[in-house]
Amino acid sequence: MKSYYVLIYFGTILTAIFLVPIVSRLAKKLHLVDKPDSRKVHHTPIPRVGGVVFVITTLVFIVPGFFLDNYIGESFRESQTQFIVLLAAACFVFIVGFLDDIHSLPGFVKLLSLIAASVAICASSATLQTISIGQWEINTGLISWPLSILWIVVITVGMNFIDGLDGLAAGIAAFVCGTIFVIALLSGQAAMSLLMLVLVGSVTGFLFFNFYPAKIFMGDCGSMFLGFMIGAGSLVCQAKTATFVGLAIPFLVLGIPLIDAAFTMIRRAILYRRSVFSSEMGHIHHYLLDMGLPQLTAVIIIYALTCISACIGLLMLTTSGSWSVLLFAGGLILIFVAFIYLGAARVRETIGAMKRNKTIAQKIKADQICFENVQLRMRHNVSFNDWWESICILAKQMRFNDMEFYLSNNGCSEKKCSWVLEENDNKVDLLSDFTLPIGSKNSETSAHIKLRTSRIDLLEITCRRVALLGRLVDEFPPPEEVFEIEDETVSEQVKRKEKRAIGEPAIMPAAINVMGVPVVPFTSYQQALACIEQTIESNQKSFWVAMNPQKCYRAWHEPELMKVVNQADAGICDGVGISVASKILNGTSIIRCTGCDLFFQIIALAEKKKWRIFLLGASPESNSRAADNLTQQHPELVIAGRHDGFFKDKSEVIEEINASKSDILFVAMGSPKQEYWISKNLDSINVKFCMGIGGSIDVASGTLTRAPKIFQKTGTEFLFQLITEPRKRWPRQKVYFPFLLMVIFKKIFGTALLTGEDGDSSKRRVVKPLASEPQKSNT
Repeated sequence: MKSYYVLIYFGTILTAIFLVPIVSRLAKKLHLVDKPDSRKVHHTPIPRVGGVVFVITTLVFIVPGFFLDNYIGESFRESQTQFIVLLAAACFVFIVGFLDDIHSLPGFVKLLSLIAASVAICASSATLQTISIGQWEINTGLISWPLSILWIVVITVGMNFIDGLDGLAAGIAAFVCGTIFVIALLSGQAAMSLLMLVLVGSVTGFLFFNFYPAKIFMGDCGSMFLGFMIGAGSLVCQAKTATFVGLAIPFLVLGIPLIDAAFTMIRRAILYRRSVFSSEMGHIHHYLLDMGLPQLTAVIIIYALTCISACIGLLMLTTSGSWSVLLFAGGLILIFVAFIYLGAARVRETIGAMKRNKTIAQKIKADQICFENVQLRMRHNVSFNDWWESICILAKQMRFNDMEFYLSNNGCSEKKCSWVLEENDNKVDLLSDFTLPIGSKNSETSAHIKLRTSRIDLLEITCRRVALLGRLVDEFPPPEEVFEIEDETVSEQVKRKEKRAIGEPAIMPAAINVMGVPVVPFTSYQQALACIEQTIESNQKSFWVAMNPQKCYRAWHEPELMKVVNQADAGICDGVGISVASKILNGTSIIRCTGCDLFFQIIALAEKKKWRIFLLGASPESNSRAADNLTQQHPELVIAGRHDGFFKDKSEVIEEINASKSDILFVAMGSPKQEYWISKNLDSINVKFCMGIGGSIDVASGTLTRAPKIFQKTGTEFLFQLITEPRKRWPRQKVYFPFLLMVIFKKIFGTALLTGEDGDSSKRRVVKPLASEPQKSNT
């Protein structure tokens, strides 16, 4: 048997020596060469697909082994599935590496390919299931597959990373394969020992041409193939023995490439903050070259460290239990000391970089939250003053020094408005100026923002804050009316338009009768907000109700509710069913103005107008969380008071509302309970605007999630709610079908045959000015 192994070894060496010149000539002819660049240490183009030699040699000598009529053949046939999967997966990895040598593949593609090949190995039952250390035995259980995949991927990546000098990766692979050959031979694994011996022989023959100065490189196809064969092969070998030594020895011999790969990942991700797949010159062999050592000397030093590790590993075969662990730990410490001595570890720099990265991440997160809050505010802007105020809020929170807005017409610029940071303690010598141009539809008119900021943080943070401001301006440009310049100056034109917009009274559209229920056909949220603003500014009291098919259907059967909705000052179209009913009965559909969306828009307007609001309803936790979230999103919002919906003495709640001197009262008690409560107590409540908002407080608190945007835009939120919560929603939504039938019946026969429809919408509640003193509750 020994003579057979010797014959195989020298046969593979001769085969590799024969194949390398052929592969080299073909690579040159097909221009598959590694061209020198700033990262490479060679100066002339060199063929780089030498991995073809490993694959051909392995297949030529291993495939016939399945048909041998001896001990080796029996060993192959006993583990036939594992070895066939191993060879097929290794060939797949080789093909991926070969494609990467031809056309550089993204790093994640190679990583996914390695994971897929490793999964195939695990599926063949070669997994890290049990590890025995002396008398102790560790069962990996459910994590056996993840650990096995990680083991194979790490070794393959480490072998790929270390392939940076002539003969370096091939020499380390020879040491590792030789070590696994010894382990397999001693444990009676003839097939695995033959496989490793073939790899050792092919690598040895390849080294005749790859050693310094190299005439051919193995390329990614070769390093990935060898790394995968070593990782998967050691796993198959360990699966037969289930001992700690079966994994510890290959890991120790591969210590330099594995630890180098670990430090490389840390260095790229933490120190340089770049992709772990991006190449750079920070491997251990680069540090040896930076010390002034020649290539050959650097390779020999790494060979020596690997040889020492291999010797320590083989010594572990003669020990057991704790001594094996001590030898393993000693070998790793030796490698770590070598990395620290050469400066490849960069421990202090890495710790400092971690602190820096944490600080940067915290500031980026804070800036992002600030940006998103202002972004929400921007959606509710109705004038240039609102737009500029939002810009200034962002500038203040990001600690800009000052900011100016300019309008340009026919080459002449005029400053329209400016902002300066109060309590400015920024250093003057670190100030930087930025200009953000703003386009417009008017080709003759443009605008730009000039801002000044101090580099109190890293320049990266400063520029990112300016970029966020630029993004905000891109997403929400100033109102186009600002650019409409005629014979007047810029400032006169803007002031005239803003004055005109403020001076025009808001007119509430006449209500449309939808099955006896009055619904105001607002054309937009802005129109509704303008009416609300007029009511509040005129010191009047107003009660609005959100109408949907459920509430309308219930009002038909409850005369008291019909009376409440008829006496409300405005009924908004909260459900698509109301819009459809109006289209069927009156030929005109009503644009939806949902109560939830109107609630959040009123909140944004209240922040700008400094109105005081009161939140009544929902659970104590939801009410408190909603107040916190709204205050965070709208820093200048005044929440004068709040109370949950679970109370017994309503007089105390009414006194609390009046004592808060709130302008707006939002009630979330569920429909129609909230409408009944407001109607009965409205005369006792000294607020200017009241509205029932259902589950909006729960939405604001985050305990209730709204339907995705596609459902909101199409008015089919009820479908999403029914799908996600069928038991809860069906009792409420089952009225939609009879509602639609009654609407159609009304259209055809002129009556819905419901007493509730006879409500007179013309008998509206008289809107009276608020009393100067809060009224006391008599209920």
